[in-house]
Amino acid sequence: MNMTPSEKVGKFTTGIFSELATRKQDAMKRGLDVIDLSVGSPDLPPPDFVVDTLVKYAQDPNSYGYTLKGTPEFHEAVRYFYRMRYGVELDAEREVLQLMGSQDGLAHLATAMINPGDYVLVPDPGYQFMKRV
Repeated sequence: MNMTPSEKVGKFTTGIFSELATRKQDAMKRGLDVIDLSVGSPDLPPPDFVVDTLVKYAQDPNSYGYTLKGTPEFHEAVRYFYRMRYGVELDAEREVLQLMGSQDGLAHLATAMINPGDYVLVPDPGYQFMKRV
């Protein structure tokens, strides 16, 4: 069966992190020493106390379940972190949002706030999350 993607899908470009990974591999093949500051995939193991905590909660059957909106405990922890770290007060129910990742959040933020024909100021260099096609 031959399937043809939609025109919209055909306009997608390679993601910036995929492009950076390709450039990194090419540079390493040429013998260059590369420090990778792209996506936060650690290349060092976590400390033992982190592994121990992960194992403890991974073995707890009550640690599993789906959350699409975050839990009240998560929202409260974010609110507390922002108050302690930045001195910012947040409403945990209305101003904290759990996301699948920053790329997901940034793309949806633009979708939620920008209308066709709007002008947007973007720093250069900056985090490329959308490309006008």
